[in-house]
Amino acid sequence: MDAFVITLLVIAGGVLSLALMKHPRAAIVLWLIVMIAVPVWISVKVVTSLSPLNFTFLMLVPAILHAANQRLSRIDLLLGAFVLSVSVAFAFLGTPQYAFATVFVQWLAGYWVGRYLAPAAGKEWVYRAVAIAATVVGGWALVEYVFSLHLFENFAGTDASGGWQKIQIRGTFARSEGAWGHSIAMGAFLSLGLPFVIAGKFAPVRKILMIAIVCGGVIVTFSRGALIGALIVFVVCVLFLPGTSLGRKTRQFLFALLILAAVTLVPYLLSVFDSLSYDLDPSTQYRADLTKYIFEDMHPLGPADQMNLLPNGHYFYRMIFGSIDNTYILTILQFGWIPTGLLVAGLAAVGFRVLARRGGPADIAMFGQIWVMGTVALITQYGMAVWFCAGMAVAFGLRDQPCSRQAPSLPEWAAKHPARSGTK
Repeated sequence: MDAFVITLLVIAGGVLSLALMKHPRAAIVLWLIVMIAVPVWISVKVVTSLSPLNFTFLMLVPAILHAANQRLSRIDLLLGAFVLSVSVAFAFLGTPQYAFATVFVQWLAGYWVGRYLAPAAGKEWVYRAVAIAATVVGGWALVEYVFSLHLFENFAGTDASGGWQKIQIRGTFARSEGAWGHSIAMGAFLSLGLPFVIAGKFAPVRKILMIAIVCGGVIVTFSRGALIGALIVFVVCVLFLPGTSLGRKTRQFLFALLILAAVTLVPYLLSVFDSLSYDLDPSTQYRADLTKYIFEDMHPLGPADQMNLLPNGHYFYRMIFGSIDNTYILTILQFGWIPTGLLVAGLAAVGFRVLARRGGPADIAMFGQIWVMGTVALITQYGMAVWFCAGMAVAFGLRDQPCSRQAPSLPEWAAKHPARSGTK
């Protein structure tokens, strides 16, 4: 690509960025479209790999700054402590550069979009947008499975060395993965989006169809973590979603649907996974072996012992584990157990809101990911989707809470101080 074309792209991006500054809904639509439909492996190497979603975030920075008018919360401060700790781990203790860069170009980028742009677009509107995005991805997964139509398997411009476009096989089944580069990432996103579908203000028939599409999409990824995550959020939505988000009749219907699925669908899925045990058992054993070493190798800050640097710049743990399929363990290996503990504390706060029936769809989505992230790292655009949802959980949770420092309105002040206001 020559300099002239690059210049034109930069100018076009700048114009679009300014146009989106006062249109947060259009910005959210662009963010979701790139997230669900553009392959992550089309990237540019600048310190770390920058995907199309990273460049989309750069275009949304003016809109984020324009919308950033909310007060800080305790979770924001917790996140600040996390960023400070990983910065120390990188600057002084040898945390890998690519891991440190990922915190900023993926995790914080997704968080800021959800934290500031989503409230500016409106809570109910954003919930509907995410629900529709999840339904599109679920439908995409079903089409891939039924017609064996993997659009990005041989996508032009893919980086073959990354391997993201390779279709995974479980038993005799080709697993759906869409533009997500990995079937587990696709399934995890669908389980993340399910609470928004359940709580969305859609017509009953449309909502039932959307739930069926999203759940069907999870199934054809053949990801156990995503399936369990979807089941968790389904149950939690029925039991703990506030009445303002889920009516009584809808709750009763979903409970009946859950019982029906438990009687009919779950036994079938268990039989399918049992028939694939020769494929699943090594995966389970791999994770079990990984947990045997982590506690003796980890440190409060900085990378764990026996993290071996490879020529490609990535690390290989104990020369056995190249793929760390666990967000918590990978964070410990790269940054230490203090930063990981700060993230877990944030998840615990979300869990408390959910169990206290004060959590919305974004909180429940994050609650379900507590399990899912134990089975997959924050790979491809799934990581940015999780942090986008985390930002929404913080932003909307903050809006739902009364501000103890907020000044009373004039009528309230007058009622409390009749002598000073001249009223009796």
